[in-house]
Amino acid sequence: MHDPMCLRQRLRDGARRGLPLRDTVQHGGAKPVRRRLIALALVCGCGARSQLDAFTDAGPCSAVTKELSVPATTPWTDTGVDVVAGTDVTIHASGIVHYGGAPQQQTDANGGDYTGAKYFSTAVYPTAIVCSLIGRVGDAPVPDKNGFVGVDYHETMTASGRLYLGFNDQTTMFSDNSGAFDVTITTSCH
Repeated sequence: MHDPMCLRQRLRDGARRGLPLRDTVQHGGAKPVRRRLIALALVCGCGARSQLDAFTDAGPCSAVTKELSVPATTPWTDTGVDVVAGTDVTIHASGIVHYGGAPQQQTDANGGDYTGAKYFSTAVYPTAIVCSLIGRVGDAPVPDKNGFVGVDYHETMTASGRLYLGFNDQTTMFSDNSGAFDVTITTSCH
């Protein structure tokens, strides 16, 4: 039998260290049970494990290189790349997209409106350069510059999850866009 004091202590220690207890699963017909609690109950013999770090939801970091197109016609494109916090991500983008019918309404991945406006309050990410390549991991903007990726991006991820890339247009204005950025994503582990 597992010592309930051991479980409580480990949960308190994990909470103090900022480890999330966010995922729930249904167990039989019972109320949702936190996955981390189940994992702790299975291995905790008070001393069987000395670190809660072994119980993370993200898998190990893996090096990846992937090429894909990110269209300007939709806010987000699933890259199929999963990252864990601490992964170095490099993104290179090329190409020109059109974000309206006027000939001057075109841009590379660094974005910016032809009028000189840099930000639109109605954009997908209002504080990132408008009409640019943007990114997120799960629901969180990629680190640095409020989700801005642009032509060249290199940062260490602070969150774990699926990497999405998108076009930072006004949320109701994607129907008149055309073209796509050609993107290369490279991840590396420490």
